Amino acid sequence: MSGIIGDSGSRSGIVGQTELSYETGTWGATYSGYSGDNNISNETYTRIGNIVYIFLRCAGDGTSDGSQFVVQGLPFVPSANGGVTVSNANSNYDSGDFYTFRVYGSGGVGYISGHEPDYTDLTYDMLDFGNAKFVELYGFYPIA
Repeated sequence: MSGIIGDSGSRSGIVGQTELSYETGTWGATYSGYSGDNNISNETYTRIGNIVYIFLRCAGDGTSDGSQFVVQGLPFVPSANGGVTVSNANSNYDSGDFYTFRVYGSGGVGYISGHEPDYTDLTYDMLDFGNAKFVELYGFYPIA
């Protein structure tokens, strides 16, 4: 919202042009290329203007899989590929590495992919999904 709050909650500015869009909700994310079960939960988002804040919990089911970690189906398609890093808030995978999770948009679909520090692909096995480990991701990204 832009403008000055006055008496009785009145606002200055042009309504509809100066207010930010605000929306919260849940969304249905899926793994792309994972041969195990889709154990993604707690997918929530908040959209304020053209910024979307997301949270999700990604877990393995014990299936070993060497393909790249990719979560697809973001609630809104990002306007900038790889422009924002999603952080891993909590995890129980056994690793001395710091992994990077980046947001991308392609063909009208938004997704998150995982990378090692040198930007090579992060795999489901590297997150120890074969031993039923998990990672919680949160972050934000711009939309058009």
